[in-house]
Amino acid sequence: MDTFLIILLACCIDSVKSNNNNCDSNFSPYLMCCGQTQVFKPEKYSQCCGTKAYTPTKQICCGGEVFKKTDINSGCCYNQYYQKGQKQCCGRQLVDIKTEGCCRNEPFNTAYEACCGGSRIPILTFNETECCGTTLINPVNEICCAEISSPKLHGTFTKCCGSQPFDSQKEICCNKKVQPKVNNLDQCCNGKPIDTQKQICCGNYVRPLMFGNQHTGCCRLNSSYSQVHDTRTHMCCLNKLSKIFGKESGCCLDKVYDLSTHICCDGILHKKTLMISERCCGEKVYDREKQLCCDKQLHNFEPHLMPNMYCCGKYKYDIRIWECKKDNKLSSRGFSPITEAN
Repeated sequence: MDTFLIILLACCIDSVKSNNNNCDSNFSPYLMCCGQTQVFKPEKYSQCCGTKAYTPTKQICCGGEVFKKTDINSGCCYNQYYQKGQKQCCGRQLVDIKTEGCCRNEPFNTAYEACCGGSRIPILTFNETECCGTTLINPVNEICCAEISSPKLHGTFTKCCGSQPFDSQKEICCNKKVQPKVNNLDQCCNGKPIDTQKQICCGNYVRPLMFGNQHTGCCRLNSSYSQVHDTRTHMCCLNKLSKIFGKESGCCLDKVYDLSTHICCDGILHKKTLMISERCCGEKVYDREKQLCCDKQLHNFEPHLMPNMYCCGKYKYDIRIWECKKDNKLSSRGFSPITEAN
């Protein structure tokens, strides 16, 4: 045997016995130690499968044997190689997913049993298709509320309120308590039903609709106080109530502004000019007929170049000359590059 290989083999055995890697500097980059055996290393990130080397991205180790990975569904079940789309590993057994299930590591026939709460339950009728706790129910005429089965006395309108079933046509669940509906409306306020045709819930308090159903709003001013207001005269912006500027009003952070005279860019107000092509680029306003906004970076260009100018990340480029790659890097198409404008 070659002297170099003998040294490597001895080093591998010593490394295994002493559980250290002090011999690594003597290893050939094309060999690796699996157990007490020197084997050929097929790739940089190869691993051991018993006394064999394999590549995890292309192969799978199962029971000391190396198998070729056919797809991402390749798996190993206690020394048995299998395809996850066809079978599943249940305990130490492989079962067919079409006809068998797994309940706490025990296989069962899905045609005759179901697994509910970790228990195998016999299917008595074909209508019993849903689990409720550790029992099977027929979802057509039964409802499961907090793992307790009850008959659907109100048909499809039977709903759960905690563990209690109720008639959702006539009742409402507020804080897990069933209460009669007010004017057939579904809304709670601090655990009680309210009449949304006459009342509004503002800061967990029931308030009257002082300005009618269409124009009464609620503004949360701080963590402990909310105020009812007329939406025709005031607007709530970031917990601040302010007067509006006619019908064309909007919020710019906590400020109300006139949409017809100003533009809000990232919380900064700018007075509009006569240009209809004004847009925001970060906190700045720009003319999109003369400039290009790329990831909040502004670039100038001549108007006649506009049809050919595009963004590549934060940079602008001419599609006739450059190509934008996936990593937002520009690659020349083989023509003379353009001069980047500031």
